[in-house]
Amino acid sequence: MTVRFRILGLLIVACGAVLCYGAFTIWPTNPLGHAPVEHAIVPLLRILGAVVVALIGLLNVVAGTAVIALKPALE
Repeated sequence: MTVRFRILGLLIVACGAVLCYGAFTIWPTNPLGHAPVEHAIVPLLRILGAVVVALIGLLNVVAGTAVIALKPALE
């Protein structure tokens, strides 16, 4: 395996880790609290966004690990 594939895999893993960290930072500290229903939509949207970003980040980490671990098809 060439060094370029390993560097590419590390870059993909790093991007996935940054996405997971970003999902952690946008997660609301008090998701619903004691807010009325009309004010609860923003925290719910932040939770939904954080879940989507975390899933994309996890998929990036898995894909980057596969790039590092698996042998290229052209070899």
